[in-house]
Amino acid sequence: DEYIRKYQIRFKTAHDIDGIRKAGQLALKTLDLVESRIRPGMMTEEINTLVHEYTTRHHARPAPLKYRGFPKSVCVSVNDVICHGIPGNRVLMDGDIVNVDVTPVLNGYFADVNKTYFVGTPGNDAQKIVRVARECLFAGISMVRPGNTTGDIGWAIQQCAESQGCSVVQEFVGHGVGLAFHEPPQILHYGKRGDGFVLLPGM
Repeated sequence: DEYIRKYQIRFKTAHDIDGIRKAGQLALKTLDLVESRIRPGMMTEEINTLVHEYTTRHHARPAPLKYRGFPKSVCVSVNDVICHGIPGNRVLMDGDIVNVDVTPVLNGYFADVNKTYFVGTPGNDAQKIVRVARECLFAGISMVRPGNTTGDIGWAIQQCAESQGCSVVQEFVGHGVGLAFHEPPQILHYGKRGDGFVLLPGM
């Protein structure tokens, strides 16, 4: 298969998709739990404990723990930390924005999703960056259809961000989920229409 040979993209069976869906449902419930607990005065380490215990209690394991030496079960990135923040003794303050990135592995299937929270009352800049990031997400999703390319996705994200006076991070990428951590394909947050490879039905 060309996509396996050229791009290392493995097409999923119906059984695989069901397993990924169940892992994804656990990931979303984990983020909902964080949302119910996050508050000013909370240490980021407390979020790690919350995520780790909830994940293992539901017969899954947190993929980040010990991955390439990463010491925690979740990434917690505060304010200007782009991603992959390591939980510790940092105390969350009123007005912070906090991204929590969870990757449970359930029955061998990986889900990987993050959500950004306001801690207390956000300022205008915090509200804007979270709003624009959400709009960029949906702009990218709108380009995911057969016949479009991966470059179309990055182009849509970049256009959405830059049209509102924001920029995109080029050093990190989106990626697939399913049978391994950080599965191909890599999805850039910038690009040109028509670049990359063509999306096929069932992808």
